[in-house]
Amino acid sequence: MTTILLAFFASYLISVTHAQFLCDYTGAPGPVFLDVTETATVGEVVGSLTVAGNDNQIILEQVAKNSLVKFVPESREIVLISNLPEWVDHFFAASTDPLNRDQVPRIEVDIRCTDKSLASKISTIQVKIDVNDVNNKTPYFVNTPYHTNISELTPIGYTVFENIEAKDDDYSFPNNFVFFVIEDGPFSDYVEISNQYQGRIILRKHLDFRHITSFYVTIVAKDSGSPALFARENITVDIIDEDNLNPVFINSPYSAQILYSTKPETEIETLPGPVEAKDQDQGILSSINYSIEYGNRP
Repeated sequence: MTTILLAFFASYLISVTHAQFLCDYTGAPGPVFLDVTETATVGEVVGSLTVAGNDNQIILEQVAKNSLVKFVPESREIVLISNLPEWVDHFFAASTDPLNRDQVPRIEVDIRCTDKSLASKISTIQVKIDVNDVNNKTPYFVNTPYHTNISELTPIGYTVFENIEAKDDDYSFPNNFVFFVIEDGPFSDYVEISNQYQGRIILRKHLDFRHITSFYVTIVAKDSGSPALFARENITVDIIDEDNLNPVFINSPYSAQILYSTKPETEIETLPGPVEAKDQDQGILSSINYSIEYGNRP
């Protein structure tokens, strides 16, 4: 009698255990979370499900077709079937909320598990796949080309240009975090960036139109990903000449001989040549007016 009861009890436990555990999965009762990089190749295994029961005991199948991934019941793996970068771009382009740029694109797929011994026992396993950002988007400048005019009398520290802007279409920090630097060049010592995270350029060296009438510097927009990606753009600065220099005489000093018999209004020849002056402000070249300021008699 005892043997019969023990056998019945053991059979009951096996039956209960079977009913309770088939189709259970790691992570139950919540969703299964997986990760994949946006540059993953087609055919790559995103992850696999650990579900109680073998193929003779349970049926696993994907509930609805998904254009990005598919579930393979034989291996219980979720496989990538489409390239992700285009889908990621569309994901953000379709959103009207700019704050969605801070979201992680997610693929969702449901897997149905049916207990063969108890067809009414059907459970759904929710699988959520986060598509992780890869630093594969190069920063780019907007509102180019950059050009400005400044006076040669502009003081050091004055803002030369403040509308430099660059964007990065990666969707996560630090891949989309852009900063600016000035690339070394023949004129890079004339300006500096006041804040590397803002496109504001200030003057750091005095200007003189006589020595420089225009110059350019190369701005580099670099993201903070690894490895960092960057873009270059020139900003051209034209110098405005100011009327801040006196005229100068050419070939001075001058000398002349005037005979006692020279009549009034007679043109006097000077040496080493005619009296001539020029404006040192080459960007203005004002006309020169002459007058005799003072003189003396022998």
